[in-house]
Amino acid sequence: MNNWNELLNRIRADRQRGSSHLYQQTLDIIAKAALDSGITNRSEIGAIIQSVYQAQPAMAPFHYLAHRLESVIDGPESDITARVISLIDELKRAAQLAGERIAGNFERFNLSPRSVMLHSNSATVRELICQCFNHQTTIFLSEARPDLEGLLLAGDLVIEGFVVKTFVDDARAAVMKDVDLVVIGADWVSETDFTNKIGTYSLALTARELGKPVYVAADRTKFVSRSSRVSLSPSLAFADTFYQDQLFEETPNQLVTSFVTDSGILTPQQTAFQFETIRG
Repeated sequence: MNNWNELLNRIRADRQRGSSHLYQQTLDIIAKAALDSGITNRSEIGAIIQSVYQAQPAMAPFHYLAHRLESVIDGPESDITARVISLIDELKRAAQLAGERIAGNFERFNLSPRSVMLHSNSATVRELICQCFNHQTTIFLSEARPDLEGLLLAGDLVIEGFVVKTFVDDARAAVMKDVDLVVIGADWVSETDFTNKIGTYSLALTARELGKPVYVAADRTKFVSRSSRVSLSPSLAFADTFYQDQLFEETPNQLVTSFVTDSGILTPQQTAFQFETIRG
């Protein structure tokens, strides 16, 4: 099946792209594997499912994709390749529409902010910014340490014609005073909290303290029960100290003004109530 496993290893090693971007790359990898040499039996699809689970375990779309692939195992092996291709085509179409629908739902707020704060690197947020705001809106964007992926999004938005001002993560409180609202993505939304890049929790707390609204943009693949979530607290030992190499953290849903999804706009309370409906 060619080099699909090697390509998924690259997805696993990527620490700078958001979950939507990596999810769509993974769909392309599986589609190519199926088209190039076929997936001929349940063992092969099982190996792919296991690799998908392991690719980015802190990102909900990979659990969503693995779960959807498990449905392909049922049925005759003779047409398993066709079932995989059909499923991936369906998921790719949904992924392509999701960002546009999220941006369309955000436009219902009818906001015209002079300045917006973003955090980390999110393809969903990038599409929302490009569709919903004009170039008169100044974008304040955190570096997003330790991997500085905020600078990648900053470069993308500059190319799109926006004025972008980057800042070190710990300056969020000073910068927050000058922004009208905050827009962030999510790698996982559960019944009570959401997972995103480290620094999101303190950003949301700062926004609440200063009275700034926080909007989370996330499509339905991000809504997966917290019972499936992995631990987010790895650490590495260095001599007599420990370095907390934590890329993600959980932020309470109650710190969010609204969740903007491809299915609609939700309050934190509605997120819990409609969880299964959105996850479907």
